[in-house]
Amino acid sequence: MARVDLSELARALSRRDLLKGAAGGAALAATRGGGNTLLTGAAGGAAALLASSAGEALAQGVRSYTLTASAVNWTVGGRITVPAYAYSLNGGAPTVPGPTIRATAGETLQITVVNRLAVPTTVHWHGVHAIPNGMDGVPAVTQEPIPPGGSFAYRFPAPPPGTYVYHSHVDVAVQVPRGLYGLLVVDDPKPGVRTAVPWRRDASERRYDREYPLVLGDIQDAVGNAYHIINGKTFYGLAAVSEPANQGRLVFSMNRGERVLFRAWNASAAETHPMHTHGMAFAVVAADGMDLEVPVRRHNMGIDPGEGYDIIAHADNPGVWVFHCHNLHHAVNGMIAVNVVS
Repeated sequence: MARVDLSELARALSRRDLLKGAAGGAALAATRGGGNTLLTGAAGGAAALLASSAGEALAQGVRSYTLTASAVNWTVGGRITVPAYAYSLNGGAPTVPGPTIRATAGETLQITVVNRLAVPTTVHWHGVHAIPNGMDGVPAVTQEPIPPGGSFAYRFPAPPPGTYVYHSHVDVAVQVPRGLYGLLVVDDPKPGVRTAVPWRRDASERRYDREYPLVLGDIQDAVGNAYHIINGKTFYGLAAVSEPANQGRLVFSMNRGERVLFRAWNASAAETHPMHTHGMAFAVVAADGMDLEVPVRRHNMGIDPGEGYDIIAHADNPGVWVFHCHNLHHAVNGMIAVNVVS
């Protein structure tokens, strides 16, 4: 794996060069509209990760999905491929992390999990508190593990608007790092406001125009080499910018003046990732799916294992800006993304 020298990277990342590469991917990702996510031109599974509201059935307030777990060979970047477990949604492409599951506040979720692995598994709904005990997904406590070839239907009311997570709860030290995790997003009925109470005085600070996942993790290849990943991908050099699969995963496009919501979660088993933006600041508006009473302005945010934050960046400075983990040995091992403001 090519190592990235940060000082060299800073000199090399010119707006012209990066935009030239990004144009090859034809990506404009995650524009909000009517509670759904719109993605244009993404490839390599990025569309499945970002635009996963399509295809579900909604009847009498019940939003239904089929979530399938399977073993795959996952490309984290360039020629780097790792053995992984991955989720697919409603027959779509399997991805690491799993596709974002979306609902709107007031709905009931029914998610049928199909196990195509060679080992048992379950799904736990991380941060969802008002859930029937039998739906919590803990083997030998709330349910029997889902056997290979089996399935289980989870049904529970959608929690308040916010960002939550789903992940395996069987052999968690193996199945989660190998890729069995993803975001569960509950939208406010009023699109474009990240708050359960959009009439509050500081609602303008919680408004956003565009959103992206920012799911942090670690994964190993077949011989034990570890890679730090953002949205399932690792930044292995400037060639990563032109790879279509990285648009919306490592390359975040935004227009000047937009407010961009990043739904961040740390899937790492033991690593804290302090994520730092260049060229802009962001406001932390929620922690672990719960709104903060007062948004906190930062440009560097430490995210511990299992923690999640909703952060809204203000794209007020045109250019190409790195967005990286400030544990710098993580950055040089691939935990770098790029914000392109035009």
